[in-house]
Amino acid sequence: MSFKKYDQSQLSLLPPSLEELIPAADPVRVVNAVVDRLNLKGIEKSYGSEENYEFAEENHITPFVKYNYFHKEQKRKLREDPFRRENLHYDSERECYFCPMGQRMERVSESREETANGFMQTITRYRAHRCAGCPLRGMCHKAAGERVIAVNHNLERHKARVRGLLTSPEGLAHRSARPAQVEQAFANLKANKAFRRFLCRGLEKVGTEFGLLVIAHNISKMALSKMVLAKV
Repeated sequence: MSFKKYDQSQLSLLPPSLEELIPAADPVRVVNAVVDRLNLKGIEKSYGSEENYEFAEENHITPFVKYNYFHKEQKRKLREDPFRRENLHYDSERECYFCPMGQRMERVSESREETANGFMQTITRYRAHRCAGCPLRGMCHKAAGERVIAVNHNLERHKARVRGLLTSPEGLAHRSARPAQVEQAFANLKANKAFRRFLCRGLEKVGTEFGLLVIAHNISKMALSKMVLAKV
């Protein structure tokens, strides 16, 4: 291990940039350069979306990818709520939904909508009839007229498959691995090291501050690993 030389005339104990500690030929620089060139905005926006699921299906990838509200759907309150759009009965043969009172919600329109990534979605809308005077209206919806719901049938198809995958034994194994591999690092920083907020402002300074925390975290793991191996 080599240490950076310290000169008493320098103003800071730390180097101006953490890159000074990485050799010019280190593979880390190559990986960092590649990651910097990646456009991750599309990936972030499509995570758990119809676009992402379509890509997985076309490329024969098993999508163990959670969608929004997956965890909330597991709660009994949402599963048993008869007024949620996801819980309304759908008749695929007659292409209509049924409201909690048993009234048909007819298909009224279908449109193509473009997402921020340029992906085209097909949205189908269904409208209920005779909502006026319905004793359940106050619990069903707050609209002035008849209740209208918008459904993306292709996305619902993907979500049904993903829901089965995530609740399967293999899916549970993947989900349990995420907290162990990712979340515990942040939990250690927040709980054990009492890091609750950044002390600096600006992306560059915050990046440096977080880099120091990561270094400290990795050093702790290395020390612990050596202690464990020494006892073996």
